[in-house]
Amino acid sequence: MRNAQCVMNYDNEIFSSRRIDFHAHAILPSYIDALKRLHIDAAAEEGFPLPKWSVENHLQFMADAGIDFTILSPATPHISDCKSARAINEDFAQLCRRFPEKFGFAATLPLPNVEGSIEEFHYATEKLGALGVKVASNSDGVYLGDKRLEPIFAALNEKNSLVIIHPSPAKFLPREKNFRRGTFTTRLDGKNLRRQREKFTGGLNREKNFFADVGSDFHAYGNR
Repeated sequence: MRNAQCVMNYDNEIFSSRRIDFHAHAILPSYIDALKRLHIDAAAEEGFPLPKWSVENHLQFMADAGIDFTILSPATPHISDCKSARAINEDFAQLCRRFPEKFGFAATLPLPNVEGSIEEFHYATEKLGALGVKVASNSDGVYLGDKRLEPIFAALNEKNSLVIIHPSPAKFLPREKNFRRGTFTTRLDGKNLRRQREKFTGGLNREKNFFADVGSDFHAYGNR
């Protein structure tokens, strides 16, 4: 299994002395199909439509930017359906097999489904060669600090997995005045901020062995 240990190992033949982009999205047919099948409107949930994506354009971008290797992950909105998550991960694995020197991927997990997420984590990393997983800051309103998700983080912790955390709009918290989209930067006082921090990242704070890379405009409080 290729996990966070190989990502962080500078002697690894893929990663040694190379410029790596940890936060990049590929919008593949399986993901678009899942959005349609599950009646998810990306523009309504994220505030902007899905951009167009092609492997050719991404490779050109990498060449122009001097990026040697990219860890791809699905875009948002997050997909919580187990069947769709499997199809998306298979799609990413196929793309990475075509360009093994250019792409690796972080698998999607069908959070907040605990059993389905643990099963998909093992399948994607052990069978498909995923380098880790990408999780949303909240999935169907369930935040990463929710104790119901602790078995998932325990599984990630056991395997020293790479975890890429992507900001996702809060569905059940005020967004205007007190909250800036996708961040923990708020006008709350210290006591309330600590309470919200625990709500968002409790599972990350309790587990110590996985490596968390956090998406743009998002403040993490996990440990390595």
